[in-house]
Amino acid sequence: MTSMFSHALIERFSISKDIDCTDFSASDCFFDAIIQNAFTPLHRSGHVWRTCIAPVPTDLQRLPLHTVNHSELYGVGRPYSPPLSDIEEDEIMHVVIDTAFDPSSAKNKCFKPPQAGERVKSLEDLCNKLKTFYHNGVKKLPGAYLRISMQIMPNHHLDLQNKDGSLMVFVSTALPTHICASLEVNLLAALGNADLLGDMDTRLPGGRPFQAMHLSWYNRHCTLGLNAPTDVQPWLLEKEGMRTNHGQVIPYISQDLQQHRLIYGTISKVYGELFEWVRQLMENYLQEEFKMLMEVTSVLPGGVGDP
Repeated sequence: MTSMFSHALIERFSISKDIDCTDFSASDCFFDAIIQNAFTPLHRSGHVWRTCIAPVPTDLQRLPLHTVNHSELYGVGRPYSPPLSDIEEDEIMHVVIDTAFDPSSAKNKCFKPPQAGERVKSLEDLCNKLKTFYHNGVKKLPGAYLRISMQIMPNHHLDLQNKDGSLMVFVSTALPTHICASLEVNLLAALGNADLLGDMDTRLPGGRPFQAMHLSWYNRHCTLGLNAPTDVQPWLLEKEGMRTNHGQVIPYISQDLQQHRLIYGTISKVYGELFEWVRQLMENYLQEEFKMLMEVTSVLPGGVGDP
């Protein structure tokens, strides 16, 4: 201990000069004996700490972080569009509405272009309209449809079911605010151009062309041919005297994905939380559809799972 502490300190507390460091009890006794917490706090200068001590005024206008990000990125060039809902996430409501639509009816196998839809004013109004919308499982007016505004169902999961209990449509407006607020910013960051998006009326002449990227995996694993047997694995099909192109059934990525791998990888990362939210939503509320989707994706050729 003389190599660690002064002789005066050891003699002052009458402690042994040699202690077995592997003996924890002896070490504790030694250090307990020489505790010298004789520090006194210095006087705090009120002038220096004045800005930190003063309480924050309660009448200040507080700005959400996503609005600040929007103003920094776009300035005043583009108006801010608030999220669909600022309600706390624990107040999400799951609304299930049964309809009389019969998906197995032959009259529901064809499609007629819709006319101007009837706007729904509330979820209660939607339930009332759906009660008289179908007759014998078919729409009374083939071209009629209902327009459901997202504003009437903030922070909701709307689940419309067919007559047989199967899924007609599932709509959710409960995307967390912090994810919703960063969707556009993340897209611009992934594309590397903050001025990429702009308002354009496609009905006006002289519109500017825009680039479209198809970031796709082609997992085609079938071949078409005249009178080709359907009970034979495609890899085993051959035509006598001709060469079979088996390369067409090998999974491959699109040309756009080859050219923009970095953008694809960035989008997959920045929207990772969004994809996980969608996955959990399906797993919790669309269990049958989620199970089927997982079974299909697990056997995709190439073992590629899209985000």
